[in-house]
Amino acid sequence: MNEETIDYRLTQIEQKLSTITDLLLQTQAQELRLSTVEKGLNDFIKETRAKQSKNVDRWLTPLISAIVSGIVTFIFIKVGLK
Repeated sequence: MNEETIDYRLTQIEQKLSTITDLLLQTQAQELRLSTVEKGLNDFIKETRAKQSKNVDRWLTPLISAIVSGIVTFIFIKVGLK
């Protein structure tokens, strides 16, 4: 092989290695962005579930209390009338 052919092939190899390096960097950057989005999404889901739980507790407890109070009042009225 002559020197020009060797230089040409080495240049091609360098270009391919440069392309591979660029692809690796892009992949790592995408993985970082995806992991950031996943973390943000998980945090959002946790916050949403916590808010939903608080809303259920906020409305369910007084509702149950009102129903129980109504039943107890009904029983006292029925027992008192007899």
